[in-house]
Amino acid sequence: MAGEDQLKSLVRQAFSLQNTADRVILDVDALLGQVMLNVKQLVEQLPEENLLKIKAWREIEPLVLIELEPYAVGLERALQVENGIAVPDMQAFVAREAAHAGVQLTQGLGRPAAQNVIDSVNRARVAGTRVERLFTQKDGISPWTKSMFKVVDRNVRSGVIQGLPTQEIADRVVHETIRAGVPGVSLQGDTSVRKVRQQAMAMSRTVTQSVSDQVKRQVWRDNADQLGGMVYMWSSALDSRTCENCSYWDQQKRDTRDELPPKPLHVSCRCDVLLIDPTDPFWAEGDRNGQQISNTPYRYNGKPIAKLNKAEKAAARDRGHYVTKTKVKGETFYRKAKTFTGNDYADYIAQSNKTTQLEFFGSKRRMEYFRDQINRVNRDPQEILASMLSHPPNAPKFIRAWKKDLIPK
Repeated sequence: MAGEDQLKSLVRQAFSLQNTADRVILDVDALLGQVMLNVKQLVEQLPEENLLKIKAWREIEPLVLIELEPYAVGLERALQVENGIAVPDMQAFVAREAAHAGVQLTQGLGRPAAQNVIDSVNRARVAGTRVERLFTQKDGISPWTKSMFKVVDRNVRSGVIQGLPTQEIADRVVHETIRAGVPGVSLQGDTSVRKVRQQAMAMSRTVTQSVSDQVKRQVWRDNADQLGGMVYMWSSALDSRTCENCSYWDQQKRDTRDELPPKPLHVSCRCDVLLIDPTDPFWAEGDRNGQQISNTPYRYNGKPIAKLNKAEKAAARDRGHYVTKTKVKGETFYRKAKTFTGNDYADYIAQSNKTTQLEFFGSKRRMEYFRDQINRVNRDPQEILASMLSHPPNAPKFIRAWKKDLIPK
C-alpha cells in the first residue's frame, strides 16, 4: 500500500536524520571534553574567599570565552560535514517517498556542491536566529560561545551564592573522570558540560531538519512538472501530543507546499511534509491497514501460499495474503496485510511482528527497547517513538577528552 509505505519511509527518515544530528555531536565530543576541562582549570583559580569570587570570575571571563570558542568552531564545521554526507540520502528519500505515491523524480538528485551545503546550514534557523549568525565571530567570539558561557556562568554564580568551596564549583562545571583507563568527563549530573552538550544536540537536530526540508523543497521544485494532482500533507504523528502547534497542523493537506508552515516549527521539531496522492484510500480517515513481513511463508488453510491453486490464491488475496514476495534493503520477505486497531502508525508498529519491527527500526537494540517499553512499562506506542527520537536509548554518559594540542585555533 502506497500510503503505508510512505509513512514507514517517513519514520525511517526521522531516525536517519536523528543519526546525522547525533554524528555531528559525536564528532566534537572529545573537543568539548577538553575545552570544558580547560575552563574548569580557570574556575579552580578562583579564591576561596566568597566575597572575592565573583570579582575574580568577572576578571577571567574573557579567558573562559577564549577557551570555549574552539568548540563553536568545531561544531559549525561538523554541522557542515555531516549534513554534506547526508544530503544524497535526503534526496533519495524524497525520490522514494514520491515513488511510493506513484511519481518518478529524476531531477535534482546527486551530491551537491560543498558550498551549497554550507549555505543550507547557514540558512537554518534555531529559535529564530540563523545559524550563520550564531557562529559569526566578533572580536574572535561567536554568539554560540557566549551562550555556552552563560551555562557555565549560571553554575559558577549559583555555587558562589550557596557558599560552596572553589573545587565544588569547578566540579559543577565539569566532572572529570577516567573510564577503562581513558581520561574524560562525565555526562551525568547537573553539570555545565552536560547542559552545553544538550543545547548543541538540540541545535544540531534542528539544523539537520531544516537542511532536509530545504533539500526536499529543491527536489520538488526541480521536478514540478511531474507533481500534477499531488497534494502536500503535514505529518506530526510522532510528537503531536507534545506540541500544540504541531498537533494543530497534523494531517492537514494543501495544494502547494508554501501553504503549509516552514519546518522545523520549533527547536528539535520532528514533523515533516509528505507529498501524497489524495486518491489513495490509505489517507482516508479510519482506513488503517499495514503490511507485515516474514522470513517464512504465510499459510492459508494450512497450505503455503505458493502451493495454492488459482481459486485458493484468489481467496487468500481477499484475506490479505500476497502471492508475490517483497524486497526490503536487498532481502526478500513474504508479506501479508494486517488490519490494526489504534489511531496512528505507532499503534501499527506495536501490533506488528518482530520481523516487521526490525525492518522498520533497522536496529535490534531499538526494536527491543520499543518492545520492552510496551511489554514491561505499558507505555503508549506513540509516546515511546517520540521519546526514542528525542532521547535515543543508551545515550552516552561519558566522553573522552582531546589533547590540548589538537584544539583548533
